[in-house]
Amino acid sequence: MEPNIYLEMGLVGLAGIGVITAGALRGWRGWLELKRLEIQARSADNDLPPPSTMSSRIELADLKERIRKLEAIAAGVDIRLVIPALSRTCLHFPKKVGPGSRPG
Repeated sequence: MEPNIYLEMGLVGLAGIGVITAGALRGWRGWLELKRLEIQARSADNDLPPPSTMSSRIELADLKERIRKLEAIAAGVDIRLVIPALSRTCLHFPKKVGPGSRPG
């Protein structure tokens, strides 16, 4: 093979790396600009007072209730004993099936 082939292949490879690097740099700058715009939009939204709607209050109460239940579970408290209505409605645990019993 001619020595020029190696030189041409090296230059083509170097040009390819340059094109890929330029594209990656442009993508990085675009991503940084996107994040900058998101931060500006977030700071503009913080100037407004939070909405006080009934649905947001209900969601907040629901989240507090879930946290309370999770804390009770983590503490080892049986929630069915704390809130008897829950044992009848939504907390149906399957019965353990022993070797002498039939599932039913």
